[in-house]
Amino acid sequence: MVFVGAAPYVAGRVVDENGAGVPEAMVMAIGKQQMTSSQSDGDGNFRFVGLAAGAWQLTATSAHHQAGAMVPVVLADKPVTGV
Repeated sequence: MVFVGAAPYVAGRVVDENGAGVPEAMVMAIGKQQMTSSQSDGDGNFRFVGLAAGAWQLTATSAHHQAGAMVPVVLADKPVTGV
């Protein structure tokens, strides 16, 4: 038998200045030696799975919105949600 555990992940929602979800936003996760991207869904939700443990900076942009400020997160052995 092989057991697998849930991988830590980073999840959140891209919102505009009015708090509305931004669909199809490009979300970037920038780490010390890695950079990756994800696209938000129709409600602005995004998720990164498989990121290495450590410090990351997140930012997002879309066709109708400029990139926001970098949001720092630290991924360890538990999911980071609500970003």
